[in-house]
Amino acid sequence: MVLVVNKTQIYSVVLSPSNSCALCERTRERRERERERESERERIGPWRFYSFSRVMAFAGMKRKCPESCSTLWPSSSGINYEVFLNFRGADTREFFTDLLYRDLKNAEIEVFKDDEKLLAGEEIDQGLKDAIKRSRISIAIFSKDYASSKSCLMELEQMWECRQSYGQIIIPIFYDVSPHVVKHQTGDFATSFEKHEKDDKVDSNTIQKWKEVLQLVGGLTGYEREKINGRRVTDLLDEVVTRVWQALRKDDQVVTDKLVGIDLHVQEMMTKLGVVYSHGQAMKVCGEDVRVVGICGMPGVGKTTLAKVVFNKIHELFDECSFLNGVNSEEVQISQQLLIADLRKGKPEPVRSSSKGIKKIKSLFNNMKVLIVLDDVREVEQIEALAGDLTCFGPGSRIIVTTHRRDVLNAFDFGEDKNGAAKEYEVKPMEYQDALQLFRKHVFQGDAPQDVSECDSLSPDIVEALGGLPMAIELQAKYLKNNMKIQFWKRSLKSLQKYPLEEKLEAALDASYKSLDDCAKKIFLDIACFFIGKDERIPPYMWEEAWDGDPLRKIKHLRDMHFLEDGENNELRMHDLLRDYGRKLVKSKVLHERCRIWNHRDALSILKDGQGTKSVEGIGLTVEEGCPDSFNCEQFWEMSNLRYLRLDRAKIQGDTTKLPQNLRWLDWRECHLIPELCDMHLRELVILDLSWSPVAKDSQIWSRFMEKVEKLKLGQKLSAVLHDGQRGPRSFRSAQDEVNS
Repeated sequence: MVLVVNKTQIYSVVLSPSNSCALCERTRERRERERERESERERIGPWRFYSFSRVMAFAGMKRKCPESCSTLWPSSSGINYEVFLNFRGADTREFFTDLLYRDLKNAEIEVFKDDEKLLAGEEIDQGLKDAIKRSRISIAIFSKDYASSKSCLMELEQMWECRQSYGQIIIPIFYDVSPHVVKHQTGDFATSFEKHEKDDKVDSNTIQKWKEVLQLVGGLTGYEREKINGRRVTDLLDEVVTRVWQALRKDDQVVTDKLVGIDLHVQEMMTKLGVVYSHGQAMKVCGEDVRVVGICGMPGVGKTTLAKVVFNKIHELFDECSFLNGVNSEEVQISQQLLIADLRKGKPEPVRSSSKGIKKIKSLFNNMKVLIVLDDVREVEQIEALAGDLTCFGPGSRIIVTTHRRDVLNAFDFGEDKNGAAKEYEVKPMEYQDALQLFRKHVFQGDAPQDVSECDSLSPDIVEALGGLPMAIELQAKYLKNNMKIQFWKRSLKSLQKYPLEEKLEAALDASYKSLDDCAKKIFLDIACFFIGKDERIPPYMWEEAWDGDPLRKIKHLRDMHFLEDGENNELRMHDLLRDYGRKLVKSKVLHERCRIWNHRDALSILKDGQGTKSVEGIGLTVEEGCPDSFNCEQFWEMSNLRYLRLDRAKIQGDTTKLPQNLRWLDWRECHLIPELCDMHLRELVILDLSWSPVAKDSQIWSRFMEKVEKLKLGQKLSAVLHDGQRGPRSFRSAQDEVNS
């Protein structure tokens, strides 16, 4: 699939199974390979190939504004790959290499697979050399005729140079040839080299170099299909993908480099988890029991940070692992989807109900040794739906929970172990010296310079006033860092000293929030209410149309001020306390005067009572399957400033022309009113999501519809219905592409 942005710059090309079958009918040999391939797919299961990503695929896009974006497909400049595949196409492309490529991509690993053929005597081009150089791992797939390919040997030579120069990892796979044949160039390899030696276009020095590299790579630890259980390709694929994943440390959580005083907490956690831990290294998980440890403490004390550090140190000791951030901010079924996807190293698939999700978890992982972190758990139901029944997981599994409610830990069912109970570890506020060191790290980037020594003289008092809460310390430090005037620091200290400990954090938040400009405040509130987990490059399309200023710069400023965290895959992330703070600001007004409505019950109330006013800028309405609630378009009419509207699975009737005219983002998944949308006022729309909707195949309807969306930057509709009835991957298209489809 190729993705590009803006008009001609965002469309997808998807080959359907029927396309590939037509190609396979050319020769009997290829038909046989396709049958074998399909048989293998059935054994592997459809989830490998047709599961959909929880993250919108806009990798590599860098822009100042939507109009200036570059293409998303990796080019020869500036893009790093995680894996480079080296293989002889005629031997393995149509089966094993294709399966490996798909599995790596499904695991969200960036892969380079060159499908171009070199003519005899040609050198591999600079672009291919660059792709090898910028790959962290190279996989050499050795087949019987591998050595007959000059391009394969040239690539392998370049791979070895990268190993020597940059420490690149090379993983050899001996697909249908033994390591001995590769290392010593016997059998089919010997025959291939005899031909090379007769070729005038290849000099003897090059041939000797190839032989030396084959000997070296053939001696590396790799995977031999003959020694895999029953020569099963599925088992070989699983082992290779797992090794790549671990080598890339894809499971690691992002942790600040300004940690202070955490070592003792980590040691205590290791003891409670039953992990042998020495000199900063986790060595072994002791005990076959399934163990639960709850990290407890007041908000802002560092529970999540501790969980991330422990997770990063021990996850390689387990078969699979999952870190679920902010469980309380997600629907339970979404968390179940993410948990299953993490533990299967796949992509999220729909879970029809919480009970079905529980059954699926138990059926898949009851023999697997897993590590699971459930972050910010606040309800017993969240525990029960995700990991409550510990018999769902294999011997030696470990569950870590961060929570400020100790009672939720009682929800775990230890089965036959009547004395089983979750262990607790309480994180307390920082010791004074550690807190002072943390403050100085953030405000001065270390020790205070001489020219701000007067300000630094207030540091001890400020730290004491903040009560040792890491989050409050970091926020206040970022706030004060921007103003190194002694009077400003004195006023801040005086303000902090007025609040009791439980209000220190909110006082620090208030000061930081008030220092933001109006545009940054609005973006912060939008993210807190609607966009946590969204790709950070998508909402700016809406913000640019709504307000003046560069939203990407505002996002960076919010991150610098610690209002946002670094998220994986460009996701917008913020600490749960900051999310709650933002939502509290919105909820401080009476319902009909609020600017953002994210709570389903509040959305129902404001729509059914007709209380919607010009103050409403965003509504998030997600209707559960089977819910009888329905709405009329007229209920939105008074909301003339509404720019964001999410109507997942909502049933809406009436005149679609009564929907707000200034809407910028319409997120209406499973929409059943496609033809009627043609009548809607859509000229201001810049983002449209109609995924999982029964989109009419009539191109005339789409043509009419897309003619009305003059400013559309991102559009989405269901591109394929899978043969097994599952929902397929989303397809991102431009307005022009929709008209032409």
